[in-house]
Amino acid sequence: MPLFKDTSIQFRNMLALSLEPIHVAANTWIFKEGDDAFDMYFIVKGKVEIIVPSKMGGESHVDDLEMGDYFGDVSLLREAQTRNVSARTKTNADLGRLSKRKLKQLLIKFPEIDENMKKIMAEKWRRSMQISQSLEANEKQEHATKKKSGSIFSLLKNHKVE
Repeated sequence: MPLFKDTSIQFRNMLALSLEPIHVAANTWIFKEGDDAFDMYFIVKGKVEIIVPSKMGGESHVDDLEMGDYFGDVSLLREAQTRNVSARTKTNADLGRLSKRKLKQLLIKFPEIDENMKKIMAEKWRRSMQISQSLEANEKQEHATKKKSGSIFSLLKNHKVE
């Protein structure tokens, strides 16, 4: 994991001991936008996709993650109560789950990791917000176009040609 590649063996050992192993079947929601944010996840095996849902019902693919990647950290580090994105397995996946409480304990003992994670989290947050805003703008434009074409069609349909 790039985030932890230059960390001490002591930190990596404590992290490994703090993870709860879980298995998640393919095409299963790990969490959805709006769910309570209690944990972050490390991918041991398999693939996970990160999705940003829009307010108009659509969704936009943000990222594909695989072995060695992690996710769910943004909500925990922002001290958010709920998720701002959704995560779904693309394949069967073996994950390591790290609770918010255990993450806080690790970051108190290793403040340098806390700073690095906050920098990475800020970039992830910025990217997911840009995608979400872009998706909503596109959906609003599509909705307006459909509404206009529907009203033009109605006018043409009711117009008598002489």
